[in-house]
Amino acid sequence: MAGSATSPSSTSGGLKLIGDAVAAAVEATESGSLPEAAEFIAGGHSGFRVHDLESSGWDVGDGSTFRVRRGPDYKKNGKKELSLPQMYDAVAVDCFRVERRCYPIAPIINLPALPDHLADWKHEDVPATFILNIQLPGAAAKMFSSDIDGPTVHLIIYYHLRPDAARAIGEGVERQPAHDLWARWCREAFDDEKMRGRFKMIGVVDNFKDIGLPSILETYNGKPCIIYKTGSIAKGADCTYIEAGINVHLFPYLTRNMIWSYRAKSLDMQLHIAGTIEARSDEEMPERVVFTNRITNMHVFDSPLLSAAAIDLLMSKAQATGHNAVIAQAGSEVSK
Repeated sequence: MAGSATSPSSTSGGLKLIGDAVAAAVEATESGSLPEAAEFIAGGHSGFRVHDLESSGWDVGDGSTFRVRRGPDYKKNGKKELSLPQMYDAVAVDCFRVERRCYPIAPIINLPALPDHLADWKHEDVPATFILNIQLPGAAAKMFSSDIDGPTVHLIIYYHLRPDAARAIGEGVERQPAHDLWARWCREAFDDEKMRGRFKMIGVVDNFKDIGLPSILETYNGKPCIIYKTGSIAKGADCTYIEAGINVHLFPYLTRNMIWSYRAKSLDMQLHIAGTIEARSDEEMPERVVFTNRITNMHVFDSPLLSAAAIDLLMSKAQATGHNAVIAQAGSEVSK
C-alpha cells in the first residue's frame, strides 16, 4: 500500500521491508538462479518494488518535537525553540544487507508513487521525493582500517513533500525563511561544499534509559550532528528526487564500534530522527525540520541479504535503461 505510513509494531523475527522482490533476490542468491530472479525484481525497468512496512516499526514522526535554532543573534544567545511541522513526510522504508555499499540507490529502486498534490509538481530545485540512504557497517569495526566500504546495512527512507510545503515553495503561500533555505540548499549543495555541509541530522532515542544504554552516551541523545565529510548527494533528471547518503563507514572508530556493540538494542529501540539545514544568519531563522520519522523495534542487522552479483546485475540494467538516472552528484562518493 504505497504512499501511506503505518503504525509502529514490534517484530521478533527479521524484517520484511522490501517484500517479494527482495525475497526473490535472496532466494536467487541462495539457489544460484540469479538472472531469473533479477528479471522478476526488474519488473521491466530495473527497480525494486517499494513496499510500505505493514508489520514492522516506523511512522511519519513529528517534526514539532525537535528543538531548532531561532534568532535573533543565535551565535550570541544560543536560543532554540520547537520546530514547526516537517516539510516532508515519510512514505516508505526499505532495509537490506549487502556485501558492499550501494550508492546512489535510486537507479535500482522504483520510487513510491506520488500523491495527488504532487502529481504535477515541477520545480527546478526542490524535489517531490527525498531519499535518505543510511549505510551502517555490517561487521565489527577495525581500529586501524581505512575501509570506507564492505558489508553494509542499508536503511533507506523515502519522503514526499507535504501539501503545505508544496504550496509554500511552489506558490509562495505562507512561505518562510526555512522554505527558502531548503530550496537554496537543494540548488547550491551540488557545487558549494560549504552549503552542502549544512545538512544536519538529529536522533533521539525516546526510550534511552529503558533499553540500558550507557549513561555516558545520554549527552549525545538529541544532539544535532552535521553530515559533512561522511555525506553524499545525488539528483535525478528534472529534480524528480534528491538522495542523501550517510556513509557510517567513515565515522570515527569509537562511533562505529559503539553502533556495532549495541546493535542488538535496535530490536527494542524507539528512535526518532530528523533532518534540517543549519541556519546561520537571522534572515535564515528559525530553522525548521525538513524530514522526520520514527524507527521502532527494528532489528536492521537481521534484514535480508542481497549478493553483490544481484546488485551488479540491477545496476547494469539501470544503466542500460536510464531508470532514475543520476544527473548530478557530490560529496564523499565523488571525492574518494
